[in-house]
Amino acid sequence: MFSIVVAEDFDFEVSKLVDRVSGLYLRGVNISSVVEKLDNAVKVYEGGDVEKAWSLLNEVHGMVTELENVADETYFWLMFNRIVTVALLVSIPIAVYFLLPRLYLYLWFRVRRRWVVRW
Repeated sequence: MFSIVVAEDFDFEVSKLVDRVSGLYLRGVNISSVVEKLDNAVKVYEGGDVEKAWSLLNEVHGMVTELENVADETYFWLMFNRIVTVALLVSIPIAVYFLLPRLYLYLWFRVRRRWVVRW
């Protein structure tokens, strides 16, 4: 009976952590080390070492908590970079439309300024 309760608790904790980690992934946080540690915890638990699995699960819980503290800032900078990239890509055709004729005329006059007109 005790092992069934421990297994249900462990599975419940793992599922809660997986939900939290997936939320971090959606916010653009690098979660590769957390996923590896969580995978190791599950493998150790399946191997039969329950105490080590719980300690690894506690480490994962701490890592997830730390990442959740910086997730909002990471998400802000990710969105900021995307917005700036889109703005720059949109501004390129507009800049070419306005600046290319001016550049062409400037270069045309610079090349032909020493030409002499004869009657």
